[in-house]
Amino acid sequence: MIVTLSKCSLNVAGIVQAFDGSTGIVPTQGYDVASVRAVGVQGGSTWSAAVLKVRKTSAPWQAGADYSTVVSLTASAPASGLLAVEAAYLTVEVTTAEASYADIIIDLKPSNIAQGITT
Repeated sequence: MIVTLSKCSLNVAGIVQAFDGSTGIVPTQGYDVASVRAVGVQGGSTWSAAVLKVRKTSAPWQAGADYSTVVSLTASAPASGLLAVEAAYLTVEVTTAEASYADIIIDLKPSNIAQGITT
């Protein structure tokens, strides 16, 4: 399942919110691995200093917790790589804000250890 959060404002710290009102709190039930990437918005301001973190939480109202190795997205390193789904929800949060926008793509996949990760 691919979740696209379009034109997320990066100018306020906290859970990202897309232009359409959807948030960066994504249920992970039925999925085992995830990857997250952020890209600058076409025609928008340039993303340069903002920092996003991918976190996990057991409930959408609880604060997100960092992975054992902190997963940060920056303009120079905008992709998370493959992450194990370790909680009921994955969150994307702005931790260092700047006046810009980004599209955030969250790719959740089931896996079958015996046959490898599905594509």
